[in-house]
Amino acid sequence: MKVAFVYPKMGGIFPRMPINLSICPPLGIMYLASVCKGNGIDVELIDLTFDRSWTAYEKRMTKQKPEVVGFTALSPFYNDVQKAAAITKKIVPHAKIIIGGPHATALPLEVIKDDFVDIVVVGEAEKIIVPLLNTLQNRGDLKGVKNIVFKQNGQVIQTEREEHVDLDSLPFPAREMLPTIKKYFRQIPLFPNVPPVGIIIASRGCPFNCTFCQPMLREIFGKKVRFRSSQSVLQEIDELVKKYKIKTLWFADDNMTINKKWLYEICDGIEERNYGLMIGTQGKADTLTPEMAERLKRINCRYMSFGVESGCQRILDSIMDKRLTIAQIERAFEICEQNNILTCAALMIGSPGDNKESILDTVKLLERIRPNFIDLHYTAPTPGSKMYDMIEFDKSHKDRWSAGAIRLEGITADELADLFHQIQLRYREVKKHPPLNYLWDYFCGTMKFSYNFLSLAAQYAYFCLDNSVLVYKLLGKWVFTLKGEH
Repeated sequence: MKVAFVYPKMGGIFPRMPINLSICPPLGIMYLASVCKGNGIDVELIDLTFDRSWTAYEKRMTKQKPEVVGFTALSPFYNDVQKAAAITKKIVPHAKIIIGGPHATALPLEVIKDDFVDIVVVGEAEKIIVPLLNTLQNRGDLKGVKNIVFKQNGQVIQTEREEHVDLDSLPFPAREMLPTIKKYFRQIPLFPNVPPVGIIIASRGCPFNCTFCQPMLREIFGKKVRFRSSQSVLQEIDELVKKYKIKTLWFADDNMTINKKWLYEICDGIEERNYGLMIGTQGKADTLTPEMAERLKRINCRYMSFGVESGCQRILDSIMDKRLTIAQIERAFEICEQNNILTCAALMIGSPGDNKESILDTVKLLERIRPNFIDLHYTAPTPGSKMYDMIEFDKSHKDRWSAGAIRLEGITADELADLFHQIQLRYREVKKHPPLNYLWDYFCGTMKFSYNFLSLAAQYAYFCLDNSVLVYKLLGKWVFTLKGEH
């Protein structure tokens, strides 16, 4: 049986820009491919990140004619999933269409209603994908497969949930099976990452209760955070360095600083190997201690991202349930500055309860913490989360991620968009600039690495724009709207 797993995010994370700036390959389908490969199943991976039209995908389906096609579905690009599924059914009418991922887990009974969808996988798929494919091949009873929703004789049937997988039992992601993997490693990443960049996930889950994610995140990954053993993590790092020659290692975990013993074991292994990697990670501000930051500095951790979300304590407490104080946020950024770790403040505006005063509190916080970077978005809670269920969307908006998609009292969509740009401008006026040696390493690393002049020129232009208040005032408003909306 021929199987294809598809990552259907057409055009990457900056679809309106002339080049692709994504450095994060689809690890989810690579994990599934690795499991299938180990069980003798013929599987092919298709990644649309670097495609600009559906023509290439149509040609692949016409040539390959897979019997089963599985799609990863995230809410921001579920329209692409639907488009790809429709194309697949048109070209290969008898192919079974499987939808998995966060969006499918959040809204399985809605997703299964789509005429093109045959099966929805709820939660993690690694443990059930082989039984599911074997059942389809043998025309068996799908009721015996856990974690799925499917149609049978006009009815929708939902099976019981499977226990979550032991992460150490999983093979490493099958990067070698992804046709686009070299393109990811060839990307010139945003500062301060030095190419090639390797992405790794060392744990799954989050213990916190932020309303824009929970309880949906627990539906996917379980109530407890599961950690891979430090030995497993270090072995995958070895593979990334030796096979793919990475220079930067990015931990894509929700929070690397919640388990000190485990973190220090990984740090010890990285230090012993002395690969000279640049390290990036993310965490919750109140979990970072001065001791941790010093330990991370020793392994050349140069970048940490924190979910700041808002500078208004009322929003953090009563709306987001962050269980985080403004003072703790300020302390985390201070600790990073003391250890030469560059910081990114992840922010969202337009949350329920937001008004001009609460958003201006965010501006004031930026003036105090002076992050090196910000990751600013309009609030777009995960489907199935507490916040998602409590808000009222404006149906006149084309998507949930645009200004004004969430109805707010006392603030219009245009006013919200203006505040969005005020935050961007003020950030550029107060941001801390990186140490000169970090800049030197980045420019030397990218110059040595790049064979793509257009990509290199675009990245340097983006870097200059991101660091120039004057240029931003003249040209940047529309450019950075692209980043904020996507």
